[in-house]
Amino acid sequence: MKKFKSLILVLSIVFIFTAFLILKLFPFGSKKYNIPNTSILLEIPKLSSFKSNDNNKLNFKSIRSKLSLEMELDNIIGGFKKKICNNETVYYDQKNDITIKNYGFESGIFSNSFYIEYEMGSKSNNECSLITDPKKLTHSILSCPLGICYGTNEFKYKGKDGNIYNLYFNLSTFLLFKNGRDEMHYFNSMLKFGWMSMQDVIDYLDYRVENNKTVLELKENYKIYKSKEFYLILCDNKTIYIEDSTFVENNLYCS
Repeated sequence: MKKFKSLILVLSIVFIFTAFLILKLFPFGSKKYNIPNTSILLEIPKLSSFKSNDNNKLNFKSIRSKLSLEMELDNIIGGFKKKICNNETVYYDQKNDITIKNYGFESGIFSNSFYIEYEMGSKSNNECSLITDPKKLTHSILSCPLGICYGTNEFKYKGKDGNIYNLYFNLSTFLLFKNGRDEMHYFNSMLKFGWMSMQDVIDYLDYRVENNKTVLELKENYKIYKSKEFYLILCDNKTIYIEDSTFVENNLYCS
């Protein structure tokens, strides 16, 4: 009788352990979750429950393992249209007309959690081309015929204060920046279409200075950013000069 009880106990432990492993690892598929106050049915892994909604960031918890949640959610999100928007990878769910901006996971002791960050609708290509984080800007140069790149070297730009200032572009090469869709475009096109501002460029150069990729020198009435490909002179009166890295400084700038 004692052996029989011991056997029952062992079998019960094995059953519970097996059931636990199945709950943690077995792919149960997905289910529909109705986002509160909307008609949107969001697809999420089964055996998950809603936890909170923080400004279009839906938080869920589950007894499933973090690995199985990652695999199933990656599979769900991977079925949506992938695009680069404002230098971030997003996924557009055409059926529900929502954009999944981000998603992630967090491990717990007795349960794990995941979140899905979304926004309604889909941004246009023009909206996605915008630079929203200057730290993610990158630039490159491209040779141009006869050293005449833009036809004119004088432009206008709108400053942070909304006023219009002069910009003089004296490079003998094309200067390109990467827009929010991960595409390289000419400097003047980035400004023309409003995808990038001169303040974005200044913030980008300041970030490079902090990371020792660009040298900043302070002068009496201007400061000069020196990178390998180009120099940018920012006058106190907000006039800007962009020059080749071989140019010779003189006192005529910003006078």
